[in-house]
Amino acid sequence: MNEIQVFARRGGKEIISQLKLTIGEQSLLLPVLEIDSQYNIRYVFEVKGESSTFSESVFGNIIEKAHYQDIMLASDVLSVSLKSSDDFLDISTKLALVKGNLSIDVKIFQDKPVHQYGILDTLPIPTEIVTLYITFKQDSNSSKKETIEKYFDGYSHLGFALVDIEGLKKILFEEYGNKTLDLIHEFSTTEIVDKLFDAGVLVITWGINPYTYPLYSSLKSAKLEVLLGEPFDQKGVYYISEDIKELSIIPGHDLREWPSLLEKDFPKITLFGEGKSVILQPYSIEDDEFEKVISSFFIYREKKEHDIVPLLNIDLLY
Repeated sequence: MNEIQVFARRGGKEIISQLKLTIGEQSLLLPVLEIDSQYNIRYVFEVKGESSTFSESVFGNIIEKAHYQDIMLASDVLSVSLKSSDDFLDISTKLALVKGNLSIDVKIFQDKPVHQYGILDTLPIPTEIVTLYITFKQDSNSSKKETIEKYFDGYSHLGFALVDIEGLKKILFEEYGNKTLDLIHEFSTTEIVDKLFDAGVLVITWGINPYTYPLYSSLKSAKLEVLLGEPFDQKGVYYISEDIKELSIIPGHDLREWPSLLEKDFPKITLFGEGKSVILQPYSIEDDEFEKVISSFFIYREKKEHDIVPLLNIDLLY
């Protein structure tokens, strides 16, 4: 059995407020959370060690928390359940808890995309994520905290690019001089994108569903993959020089305005691990009806060398 279990639902207060957590023969009423909107809701159960596996920044801003201690288990417990008072939510999961003293932390986080671009306002599904993170601690537990970076934003069908800005500037200046460019057009109609791929300065994905997507960067980790759900069959493979330790995150539509886009201060994300191959793998967490509730991206380095295959034209929502 895994130390971490993750579930997702889409809804409002009926599946996040007035919840009862049952461990063996004992039940706890969790904090009442008053929300007036619809969210993509992720439920994370973890049997933790000295510290939680995930930094709280991975989940967004904390909006509610509670601590329960000195819970005595009279026997080993192999499962826990989480239910709402009106049965809109009913989750049962397997976790190995042993006889003895137990403490439980419950934290609720809200995560909003940095930007909410035009078309996203018209979508009939929520774009924000609420995470209910429940951790179980026993004296015998031990674990190592994962080093994870996350950036959460909304994107159009042009997706995003992860770029080594200095390398990009050098190659584009050599190719075009100071010419004003629509890089979407240039990437689509010329061979310049292949030069950028070969030089190891560009990761790009477009042809995706306009929506909000978390982007995670870490060492490849089974625990992180549990948090993200199931991988899509399609993934992007790129070459990025090992000398490059971080990349700027540029929304795809900004690529239409070269070189004026350089005046913007884009956020950066670290590339962890070793190897020249960089993998951009999309994941999704589904609900009981197999609807994709939360789709995300995970980027990591890999020592094994691959051919470059950009992640293009992928349906991440349906």
